[in-house]
Amino acid sequence: MLDVRLIGDSRFVALAMGTIAKGSRTVHVRYYFTDSRAAGGTGTAGLMITANPSAPEVARVRHGRSGRKHSRRS
Repeated sequence: MLDVRLIGDSRFVALAMGTIAKGSRTVHVRYYFTDSRAAGGTGTAGLMITANPSAPEVARVRHGRSGRKHSRRS
């Protein structure tokens, strides 16, 4: 069995709040980092927390005159 001793603990809460304007496909996201806590000797006090989000491209859909959705399959 391993002899593992906890020397410290650090944590934070990350919140992502998104908005989409009516009639738009653009999503605006704001990131908030709160409740930063550290106990013991973690060495995390000097680290910078950043968000580097990425989202996959969404497939486009064509609409015909009837309003039915048409896929791009051949």
